[in-house]
Amino acid sequence: TNLIIPGLNDSEQEINEMVDWISSLSKDIPLHFSRYFPCYKMNISATPIFILYKARDIAQKKLKYVYVGKI
Repeated sequence: TNLIIPGLNDSEQEINEMVDWISSLSKDIPLHFSRYFPCYKMNISATPIFILYKARDIAQKKLKYVYVGKI
């Protein structure tokens, strides 16, 4: 599971690099993208849903099992 946090790990480049690495191991490895929600002292906004879908679309080009959660 990969928690997508806006401004920290939500860039297309970073997602592509992660997907490339996972797919080099096996295209059958499932990948879950989870939405971040702020709590306690975190002041970053919740992950916009469109970013999760964009990450999913990128990953589905190279992996068979891609899931989005916490929507």
